[in-house]
Amino acid sequence: MRCAVAGWLAASLLTVAATPAEAVTIVLTPSAFSEVVGSSFEVQIVASDLAAGMAPSLSTFDLDISFDSSILAFENATFGDPILGDLLDLSGFGSVTAVTPGAGTVNLFALSLDLPEELNTLQPASFTLATLELRAIGVGLGQLDVSVLELGDALGDPLAATVLAASVDVGAASIPEPASLWLALAGAAALHSRRRRHGRHDISSNGKADPPSAITI
Repeated sequence: MRCAVAGWLAASLLTVAATPAEAVTIVLTPSAFSEVVGSSFEVQIVASDLAAGMAPSLSTFDLDISFDSSILAFENATFGDPILGDLLDLSGFGSVTAVTPGAGTVNLFALSLDLPEELNTLQPASFTLATLELRAIGVGLGQLDVSVLELGDALGDPLAATVLAASVDVGAASIPEPASLWLALAGAAALHSRRRRHGRHDISSNGKADPPSAITI
């Protein structure tokens, strides 16, 4: 009987150990979903579905962000949450970070130097890992994708990940319509002519300038 119970417990523990943990979600969140050529915008890379105040927390990530290089161009990257700060640097020791841009891609790497206890206790369940600044350079639907090369918990063990991509619709910059342009030019010409008339002396009907008014001393 004892052997049977022990065998059942062992099988149960193996089943629990084999059950995959809830996946961390990596979301790309643009500041706007429609832009015009020449404009710059931000894309936040957000990690969610962690555990607030307990494991699992996040200690390292290695992500490839890809995009259509004929529509979008990379300009800059900033690590950390814009409100909460760098959640991979809770103790102030700093973190190891690297940004590697390429053709239609940018790689973001970060490694925390904090202790596992600090990460598990102090990290929230959701926060921004980094923010990209991109520029719209061509018309079209700019797809943004993310590939997870590495995602590690407080001990460095791998975490499963679910990825949510995004897209930005880029249109041509608007130009004035011909009718509106002609109206604007006509208004400017009329204003210029009026100012010139006010700057001249009044002319009498016989074509001579009106004599100055008599002055009494």
